[in-house]
Amino acid sequence: MKPIDPLKEFSEIHWRLLEQSICCNIPAHLSATDISMADLMKRASTNMEDIKKKHNVLDSYDGKIRFPFSSSRKRMSTIIENATGNGGYDKRLLIKGASEMILKCCDKYVDESGNTVPLDDNTVSQVKAIIH
Repeated sequence: MKPIDPLKEFSEIHWRLLEQSICCNIPAHLSATDISMADLMKRASTNMEDIKKKHNVLDSYDGKIRFPFSSSRKRMSTIIENATGNGGYDKRLLIKGASEMILKCCDKYVDESGNTVPLDDNTVSQVKAIIH
């Protein structure tokens, strides 16, 4: 596979969030979508195991931090530790799945400057347009 420089396509904050989300919320048994996301990490020279260790993510479901994909929930969720590296209660819930289901779970997003901002009606409409 041809290597890529993800920072030519994404801001640094968005790429770090993508790395965290993909590396930490990917199951041990990969679907076609998971394989493509893992391939992206390889092409970007991301060490997935190092990121999993940093955020205390196990490959196996332990009932505490990972909720595997199910057709009824239409999503997979993983709780990570050391999400920002700022200490304290530094956990984050990572969710992937059906885009309309994920959107329903969100009330904030990370803007172009890396700020966490409320998800307003205009932004929701834009995201729904992209989904459709």
